[in-house]
Amino acid sequence: MARLHTHYDNLKVTRDASTEMIRAAYKKLLQKYHPDRNPGDSEAARIVRIINSSYAVLADPIKRNKHDIWIAAQEQTHPPTASRLSEFKGSKAPTSPAAIGFAQKLIQGIRKLTFQMAPW
Repeated sequence: MARLHTHYDNLKVTRDASTEMIRAAYKKLLQKYHPDRNPGDSEAARIVRIINSSYAVLADPIKRNKHDIWIAAQEQTHPPTASRLSEFKGSKAPTSPAAIGFAQKLIQGIRKLTFQMAPW
């Protein structure tokens, strides 16, 4: 499973952020993506809607508590991918000497062509 995306991620704050930090992040993002600063940009308008909904949840203590409970339940049901990466240590295949030699020859060939074609 991919990393869980939350309202905290939308506002680019940590989960233990204070309400003042959340408000400051909201204002900063809103100034950046506000439709008046980005006229006709549908992507900016979409981002503003996401920012507004995230702030509505995180600014209200009851909604924020419910969101935190939901995050905890999701993390227990689906552990983050990073914790499972330790199972695959050493599984990356080593690069063969032939592949390294080929890459070096390719770079040298490109350099030769570049210098031969140079007008000076």
